[in-house]
Amino acid sequence: MKISPDMNFVVPLYHGDDIYAYVHARPISAAAFELNYRLLIRTYNTMLNEGPVAARMGHLFLKDAAAALAPDGDGSAISTLLLNEIGRMSSVILATKTGWQAIPLQQALDSKLLDPEDAIEAANASLFFIVVWHVSPKQTRDGLLKTATELWGAARSPLQPTEWIASLPTLTATAPSGETVAKPGATILVQGTALT
Repeated sequence: MKISPDMNFVVPLYHGDDIYAYVHARPISAAAFELNYRLLIRTYNTMLNEGPVAARMGHLFLKDAAAALAPDGDGSAISTLLLNEIGRMSSVILATKTGWQAIPLQQALDSKLLDPEDAIEAANASLFFIVVWHVSPKQTRDGLLKTATELWGAARSPLQPTEWIASLPTLTATAPSGETVAKPGATILVQGTALT
């Protein structure tokens, strides 16, 4: 599969078997990459040395990489710039009573709109995608993203957040669309109301 330059990474978030949100990660800008390339490269190298499971712990590897780059060993200032950009470029698409709503990842994290475990999962998925997308050689990028797609049950898509929302079934408590969202039999949770 050829990956287009506008490819995005979309990870479903579940309550049990029920989807209640998606994390939609997009590549960062060329300017943001240039400001953070050393941190991204170091994070990429340390994650890949640990194997595929490292994808689920990206923030820990980012923290280690930032500390190694900081003269005083405190990499929080270095990592904050990159994390802010990822939080700005990534979205959470949340099922609400009024339909699907896209909000910046950082706002969803700050507002505690995601379960605590899912908040970590969302941040790690976005970070892993950004690191792989911007650092890995084109020849290996597809394989790494395929592994991550399988690990998270994610999708790769050229759709932007609003287009992704348009591709989802309309959320109504009285008239379900009958369309599947992620997998056959999945239920969508809208603020505690199950939709099938």
